Amino acid sequence: MELPELTTGQYSLVYNMMSLTIAAFLGSFVFFIFGRKYVGEQYQKAVLTSAVVVGIAAYHYFRIAHSWAGAFAIEGGS
Repeated sequence: MELPELTTGQYSLVYNMMSLTIAAFLGSFVFFIFGRKYVGEQYQKAVLTSAVVVGIAAYHYFRIAHSWAGAFAIEGGS
């Protein structure tokens, strides 16, 4: 199967958006972990669950970004 040809800008845009998404998920994870003690006791499990969900999502996006980087070879600007 032949991969589609992308320009360097298109490749970088997708890679940078994935990196931004990973950073947002990891930032959310940290926010939920440290913010857990500032909510009522009845909501602490929900905040911890949110931290687990965004942590798993960050891991999956990290794996997707790694696959993206390995799927293409930049040759001659495309």
